[in-house]
Amino acid sequence: MEKRNKILYLIMGIGIGIVISSTLYSFFPVTKYVELSDDIIIEKAKALGMVSLKESLNIKSNEDKEVDNDLGPTHEYNTGNMEDEKEEAIANAEDGPEEDKPIKLVVKKGEKLSDIANNLLDLGLIDSVEEFKEYARSNGYSRILRYGVYEIKKNTSYSDIIRILTSHE
Repeated sequence: MEKRNKILYLIMGIGIGIVISSTLYSFFPVTKYVELSDDIIIEKAKALGMVSLKESLNIKSNEDKEVDNDLGPTHEYNTGNMEDEKEEAIANAEDGPEEDKPIKLVVKKGEKLSDIANNLLDLGLIDSVEEFKEYARSNGYSRILRYGVYEIKKNTSYSDIIRILTSHE
């Protein structure tokens, strides 16, 4: 009888311990929350072998062009956006000395940091897309860039470019 009571008390003690510990963990969870930006998620997905829709369409269109080349010459028409051509013409116009002339950058609504960095590289405002993206991420600016039209001079530092892109004048 006494042995039976000891086993009963042991089981009750274990049960009460489980209830108390689960209650404590529900009030004070030990979880680590990590905020991931879209660019970081995309990079990790690419590392795991995922392919974006644009890349897969480009691959298919390249295969189609190879098949078309085998069949003979075809005529291609430029159906590009006229607004983009105007923006490039404005950005590339030579009115004064190249060092002092600001370059016009157009950031569209919903554009990601990687797209903005590629545009900055195309305009010759930065030297490396990866360095600029890393600078923006490390300083917490990757999600607060604003859309609009900006005029930025050549040889502007990353911090000044970020300051311009985060403050809409």
